[in-house]
Amino acid sequence: RTVLDSVGAFDDRMLNYYDDVDYGIRLWRAGCRVVVAEDAWIDHGCANSGQDSSRKQLLCERHRMRVVLKHAPLSSLGRWALHEALGIARARASGRWRKLRAIAWNAGHLPSTLASRRRLRHAAAVPDRLVDPSWGDGFPAGVPPRLTPDAESAGSTLEMANPSSEDQLLYGWFSAEHVGGYSYRWAGVQAAVLVRLQAPAKRLKLRYAHVPVDTGGVNVSVRPLDSLEPLEPLEPLVPAWSTRLAWQYIERSVENHPLALPAGDYEVVFSAPQGWSDPPRETRSLGFALASMSFEESYEIATGGLDMTSPDVEEQLLCGWFEAEQSAERSYRWAAANAAAVVRLTEEASSACLRYRFPPGPSGDVVVSVRPVDSHEAVYSTRLARQEGEWREEKLTLQLSAGDYVVAFEAEGTWSNPDQGEPQLPPENRALGFAVSSLSFARA
Repeated sequence: RTVLDSVGAFDDRMLNYYDDVDYGIRLWRAGCRVVVAEDAWIDHGCANSGQDSSRKQLLCERHRMRVVLKHAPLSSLGRWALHEALGIARARASGRWRKLRAIAWNAGHLPSTLASRRRLRHAAAVPDRLVDPSWGDGFPAGVPPRLTPDAESAGSTLEMANPSSEDQLLYGWFSAEHVGGYSYRWAGVQAAVLVRLQAPAKRLKLRYAHVPVDTGGVNVSVRPLDSLEPLEPLEPLVPAWSTRLAWQYIERSVENHPLALPAGDYEVVFSAPQGWSDPPRETRSLGFALASMSFEESYEIATGGLDMTSPDVEEQLLCGWFEAEQSAERSYRWAAANAAAVVRLTEEASSACLRYRFPPGPSGDVVVSVRPVDSHEAVYSTRLARQEGEWREEKLTLQLSAGDYVVAFEAEGTWSNPDQGEPQLPPENRALGFAVSSLSFARA
């Protein structure tokens, strides 16, 4: 009560939204020490529509601007005003009209804003850590809507195109979006889903997309559902399985990861080191987008090798591949610095034929290794020295028994040509390490 009497009442010109933000900043500036009650629980009712009403959007615009005008240092107001002007120019007609109405409202209430600044002129400055550098105009920026999962309806497959997928979403997911027949959900920097495996799983298949810029990729961890220990930041629990989805300059990624999980209930946790936003068009803090995820009992793949001309080859791609391309001679896929695929041999093989090429610009050698899917130890390895020119065919001498194998390609250097810095070479924003057309196995 003493603090409230000292700081004063809420700003009654802000009917709703940002009034608590304003009051919190005033408490900080008054020198109050703010602590977190870790055992506290807040049950907050909210809508699940995924879209704020036009009235709420207007109030948020008005009051967001008022909070900045009341508390931002004079030295930053010019930069902020320029940011707002650019936001108005870029906004759609409805958003532009809303921003102009918010500016008009703040102009009418400018006397009370200036009076507040005058009262606080001797108070401490706003701590930098309280200010989001994006200056996004969404509220609350970067926060996914509340979800109500149903563990009983969880299964081994998650399709974001299916409305029932919401039953498996724990937290961190935004509303479903549909573009060109492709359905997905954006996740924040932390997100999780429930899965129930009725049978042991040998493969995790993911269809997803990264954010447009490299923010460090996405970490994926699978842990038993009855384990309550946090995975981060202390990570006292070793997850049942984990991997990292390295960032790639690609619209849609398909990956098939070998694993070994017994039947049971699991939590799949997705964690990005940092989020991506692009205000004013995108004020959410996004980690990645997921289209589908499934845990399979086995690899249902063609035997004999790797054929990039086949549409079914996506079932074999483990990681690191860009989308298929077609030249006058062949179909192929470029790989990033590290890529891998799964192949199935129904009989022993003593040789392999690899059709490949290096990027057109300077890159590096490529190490090719082969290991069983249930092992991390390579049973074969060779180095392909980088050579100028077009497609090549290499015969590899090896000795493999029947079974499923992971073939990995590790490039010691990649090539890209953004903004065509090398005019004699084609433009290329991706970091390319190696291209594969086919890999076939044979007996002597």
